[in-house]
Amino acid sequence: MAGLKRTDNKGRILKDGESQRKDGSYRYRYTDADGIRRDVYSKRLVPTDRLPAGCKDDLSLREKERKINRDLEDGIKAAVENKATLNDLFELYINMLPQAFSWRVLYFVVSYILICIGIAFPCE
Repeated sequence: MAGLKRTDNKGRILKDGESQRKDGSYRYRYTDADGIRRDVYSKRLVPTDRLPAGCKDDLSLREKERKINRDLEDGIKAAVENKATLNDLFELYINMLPQAFSWRVLYFVVSYILICIGIAFPCE
């Protein structure tokens, strides 16, 4: 049994985390930045596969897999369907800055931007 590689019904070798379901669609399982197991599905394994009749056009599984891995390496939380909050983006930006500069940016955000959009109240 050792040494056998998983293949789909067309004989193609599947990578780690990839599997084919009984209905013919493909699944990729991964662990996101928060440690939660996630699944991504697609009807096509590679971009050159034909789309089954009646299915809407979507990215292939390998394209989705590449995008997820790139986002995980960059520290982007892609688990919420690529929707990041303003706080997530701000934390990512602050962590990339040098420490002395980040306090100036933090002061600017609290004193100007959050007051303008109504989250914080001006000091009196």
